[in-house]
Amino acid sequence: MRGERDVGKLRRWCVRRLLDGWSIRDVSAHAMTPKSTVHDWWIRFQRKGWAGLVNESRRPHIIHRLPQETVARIIQVRLREGWCGEAIAAYLNQQERIKVSSGSVYKVLKECNLITRTYKPRRQRTYIRFQRTHPDSLWQTDIKNYGDEYLIAYLDDCSRYLPAIELYTEATTENLLSLTDDALSHGRTPSQVLSDHGPQYYSDNWWGRWDLNPRPPGFSRFRSRAGYHTMLDNGPKRRNRAIVPNSIFLKLAGNSPC
Repeated sequence: MRGERDVGKLRRWCVRRLLDGWSIRDVSAHAMTPKSTVHDWWIRFQRKGWAGLVNESRRPHIIHRLPQETVARIIQVRLREGWCGEAIAAYLNQQERIKVSSGSVYKVLKECNLITRTYKPRRQRTYIRFQRTHPDSLWQTDIKNYGDEYLIAYLDDCSRYLPAIELYTEATTENLLSLTDDALSHGRTPSQVLSDHGPQYYSDNWWGRWDLNPRPPGFSRFRSRAGYHTMLDNGPKRRNRAIVPNSIFLKLAGNSPC
């Protein structure tokens, strides 16, 4: 593998070949360097001689500083009005015709220790909990993947009780209907059931097997809007650890990807 080339030596070699009468194309081919680069080196040599082949510093030669009158005016407006940097810059530009940017104003205020500490957001002391007021008013159902198995569960929106929960090897409509029958076999019937738009709950033809399956009177179903997350998305094994059957909880603890 070829090592890194000395760029300074390469530039001088290319200029010597050009002084000997070589064409830029021939020098570029022998030096394996783009023709535009060789041409730039040749122009730099013609302008400044051999010193032009040395890279110059890229530091700015002109440093723009605000006049002391502008700095003093910024401090005066700040102490008098208490405005922020954007407001001070807008006032000076529009009212006093002093060209200054908000960034320059902020730098001046920071150097003079005139930047006040930003207020911390207020701590929320009250929370609104969206839930039904009576048990069995609304059940939420969802299917979650835990390792190689699928967790299907029904969650009461008021009490956070799980009327039914089970692990299955396949997330099919048959397993969902079997769990639904088990949830309703204990004598509890919800007024409404909330689900997502999963293929087990929803059909492109509008009516799916989950909708057409016979259910007790008063059992109505509706689906969430797009992007809505049910409470089961937050992890029923964490929120409802005390009411999850021990056999299911042990499986969840062993198969959980968390």
